[in-house]
Amino acid sequence: MFARIREMGKKEQRGSEKLKDFLFRQPPEQTLLVCDFDGTLYRGICPALGRGLSAADLGFLLCLSRSPLRALRIGTAMCRLLVLMVRLRYRYIRGRISMSRMDRILVHFFVRWVLRSVPPEDLERAARKISGLTYPCARACIREISSRIKAAAIVSKAFDPVLKAVAGRLSHLVPGNWITHGVHLVSHSPLEIDRDHSVLSRRDKYQRLQRLLDRFRDVRRVLVIGDTEDDIAMADSARERLGNDGVFLIAVHAKDPKIRRACDLDPGNWKRLHRMIRARKD
Repeated sequence: MFARIREMGKKEQRGSEKLKDFLFRQPPEQTLLVCDFDGTLYRGICPALGRGLSAADLGFLLCLSRSPLRALRIGTAMCRLLVLMVRLRYRYIRGRISMSRMDRILVHFFVRWVLRSVPPEDLERAARKISGLTYPCARACIREISSRIKAAAIVSKAFDPVLKAVAGRLSHLVPGNWITHGVHLVSHSPLEIDRDHSVLSRRDKYQRLQRLLDRFRDVRRVLVIGDTEDDIAMADSARERLGNDGVFLIAVHAKDPKIRRACDLDPGNWKRLHRMIRARKD
């Protein structure tokens, strides 16, 4: 037991030193920061219950609708979503379903049963309200490394109105606007997901990273921060273009063992990562 703890400590120390080399000790290079959102950047109203899922908080706020009938309909749908989430989580733990498949089912359910009767202005209003619920230490970490960042992006299965609102809140941390790739909705009857322009799978995250590198051709390093196995695809995508030395993957609030094994550093949370970054001059 103690030997395992010591080994984990040594691995974390090596990862911390590697991060310092990647960001600060090598000659300055153009670096692209790419973050997942739900559970990674996003803290949420109640992390212990919502696990950083922005859709859960959207549903909660939409339940406060001024229309009693709409509030009842949304509340019922959210209860059904919770039951579905528990069932899918059980199947994921047993290895019967992938993380990508689980998230895709939940997103489609949310759009079909929660958002179908929500006016666009209500969705925009709820998105603005939760856009400030990112981790304070996440913002502190980004501020510390902002001088080395060429551009920043959020690639997530969160809904586009939320990501746009968050990008506006974070724009002062990195020069220029944040690029966002999420779930796009189209106002058909009923409301639908724009599959061609949405992030719904591991493959989608892989492709969005390729597009970012096409857009920022002078970038030579990519820092990826995520919390699930799907985020590994973004690091793999960047390595194909830049090589192993040009990519660094950090797992924050990791939700599965796959990303813990694949990452270069697993500090556990943003607070510990912030301490590591602040100690870069030691």
